[in-house]
Amino acid sequence: MKHLIISLAMFVLIVVSGCNKRTPVTALPPPQPPPAVDPSPTPLPTIPPPPPLPVPATESPAYSLLDDADFAFYAGNYSQAMRGYESYLRKQPSGEKRDQALFRLAMTYALSANGTPEWPKITSLLKDLVDHHPNSPLRAPASVILSLQSESSQLTADAQKKDVRIKQLTNELDKLKQIDAARRKRP
Repeated sequence: MKHLIISLAMFVLIVVSGCNKRTPVTALPPPQPPPAVDPSPTPLPTIPPPPPLPVPATESPAYSLLDDADFAFYAGNYSQAMRGYESYLRKQPSGEKRDQALFRLAMTYALSANGTPEWPKITSLLKDLVDHHPNSPLRAPASVILSLQSESSQLTADAQKKDVRIKQLTNELDKLKQIDAARRKRP
């Protein structure tokens, strides 16, 4: 206990004596003078005036049909959009926006109000897009949709085959149970 008190007193003495030390204060260097400014103004580079805006061409009726169909599509009026896209495709069989019309028409058949997608029609439209518009940005999504639909159809067919096989095996099992029950009844 005596050693603890002595150690504590020595610690307090060292701390107190160390607190009186002061660091010398040094003056800051004088501020730098501001850079000299050239009083002569520098000429601004000249920018040529922009070219005149092109005069908008009157829109063709086919593009108006496509715009109307797009408006109906985005508004959720798929039956009206369907009619507009079909009309555009009839009037512009080789139009530059044919790929967009094919894709959106396929989507209208998928999203139609009756709730059941018309897969044969959708598949036909998307195959037309994939086959005849190889540079279209919509080709990849159309290919994915076709691939997923094909896989879905295959899975549905496989599931139906399995259901038929399960029914066959269930019937055979029931017959075997009946045979077994009949054998057990015989003495």
